[in-house]
Amino acid sequence: MAVYLIGLWASFAIYGVWIASIKRRPLTEGLVLGLLLGPLGCLVSISLRERDIEALEREQTRRREEAEVRLEEEERRRRAYEDQAAQMRELSRQRAEAARIRRGEAYSRVYEWFDRTVLKFGWYKGLPEVIQPIVVGLLVALPLVLTLILIFRRR
Repeated sequence: MAVYLIGLWASFAIYGVWIASIKRRPLTEGLVLGLLLGPLGCLVSISLRERDIEALEREQTRRREEAEVRLEEEERRRRAYEDQAAQMRELSRQRAEAARIRRGEAYSRVYEWFDRTVLKFGWYKGLPEVIQPIVVGLLVALPLVLTLILIFRRR
């Protein structure tokens, strides 16, 4: 019995939607009236005036203008995000350039020190050309080897 009553009440909601569509009124209005008030809601829907074409056109114009305003607002937000992203990219590029310059300066300082200390030292030039790269490799690997020795001694 309860299922039949629920079905009957739902049919009033459907009738409300149908009446609202005939009267050119919002369908949700008919649905709410039919669902909440049942047969009385259908009578209220029937008694409401039919909207004329001018009112529909005004409503469509108003909705169109609201949609345009929303689109413009969304476009403005999108442009602001793009501008912010461009600023962040430029800042990142500047930081990367500064880091590249610092690395280059550090490399040149190390190279100058190595050149001044190792390569221009007289004993190095006195070595045969075959032995010179081996000595350079050993000198470069020496700090790493000493660090490893210290690490393993502590254990």
